[in-house]
Amino acid sequence: AQTLVEDYLKKHPEHKMKNELVDFLKNKIQLILNTNRIGVILPLSGEFSEEGQRLASGIRYAEYEAKQENGDAINAETVIRDSESNMIRAIREFQDLERDPNIVCFIGELENIITAGLAGVAQASKIPLVAPTATDNGLANLGSYVFQASPDLEEQARALARYAFKMDSLRTFVTIAPHDAYGQQMVDAFSEEIDRLGGEIITQRWYYGVPENLGRLFKSIREIAFRRGLEDTLRLKLPNFAQLDKDSLWKDFNRRFMLENNENESIVELSSSYPVNNIDGVFLPIYQEDIQFVARQLKYFNINAQILGGEFWYLQDLEKNKQLLPYIDHTIFVSSYYFDPESFEYKNFRNRFRKKMGTTPEKWELFGYDTAKMIFSMLDQKKIGREQMRELLVTKTPFLGHKGLIRFQKGKRVNTAVHILQITGTKIRKLPHEEISF
Repeated sequence: AQTLVEDYLKKHPEHKMKNELVDFLKNKIQLILNTNRIGVILPLSGEFSEEGQRLASGIRYAEYEAKQENGDAINAETVIRDSESNMIRAIREFQDLERDPNIVCFIGELENIITAGLAGVAQASKIPLVAPTATDNGLANLGSYVFQASPDLEEQARALARYAFKMDSLRTFVTIAPHDAYGQQMVDAFSEEIDRLGGEIITQRWYYGVPENLGRLFKSIREIAFRRGLEDTLRLKLPNFAQLDKDSLWKDFNRRFMLENNENESIVELSSSYPVNNIDGVFLPIYQEDIQFVARQLKYFNINAQILGGEFWYLQDLEKNKQLLPYIDHTIFVSSYYFDPESFEYKNFRNRFRKKMGTTPEKWELFGYDTAKMIFSMLDQKKIGREQMRELLVTKTPFLGHKGLIRFQKGKRVNTAVHILQITGTKIRKLPHEEISF
């Protein structure tokens, strides 16, 4: 509207309503100068365009809803730019928007690595950046202007460890994970927390690539478990156990086992007949595409333990994956988000969202919506500065959104609220849990 009026005045400088139009422009410019603007950097094109567009849709709806609910009582708007799924482009768009003094904070990006790049620029510019989806450890430690609206991998793994130890009374664990940054971060945090609580990580095992054949890995776990059981028994019976050769004891046990049971193979090899029952939990922070391979092999090698997992266990359309259910049923996993598609609250939100945006809100829309709605909830008619915005982010949470809480506590700028979930038949259900410090 502003551009149209300016162009019209250039063509008709002596129009009889010139004064009214000039007043309109002055008011419009004054409104712009007094508006709190939120910069948004997302991949609207490129490799992650679908996820980026869904995030943007959630952000736009949060702005619409905030203005519908508050009217003139809120003085804020979003400005959305496309990173094109590219680090350099994202930083350029950030720098371009950052020159606008009305920009009080940023939301972005989607990918961990690009978000880290923006975090460095945001910290140098002393302007708050709220990352809606990034979960890499240490991102918020880049500076006091960086906030993670999703709990990082350390928060997730430690919360799951506390649940397993306290609520499920598990004490002994093995871990199996991909040998990459994700697997390493999850296993390290989980193991450290179990150690701190007084539990025991019996062994950690890693794999590379597609885990279609982990026979050697699972056999090694079976051997470790059976040797542990044998040694625990003999330790109680033999006063001089500490001085004995453990390898010789194990070999002797296997010889006697095969002789007494008329078997041609060791107990490790006979997985169908001899289950492992002395491991309480198996932590599997693995990718969604790996679950079918690892879960089936865990069952085949007869390791009877509670499966624990990370967010990639949040499987959609379990109805369509019923052949997998016998291998994954009752798995407990940690997630940064949760929504019950059958709840009245979600259905009501879904219908409003559909009516305005023309799509069904799911995971990515909820990440965008919750992050933006949290920021809008902190703003009113007053024009604020970037430092004031940072203080609001530090002091004005928790915020309850549709995917869960966003909570920055104890001086941390990482969301500490996680969900502990369980696969139960074809449903994902939320488990009650307390955040207890030991």
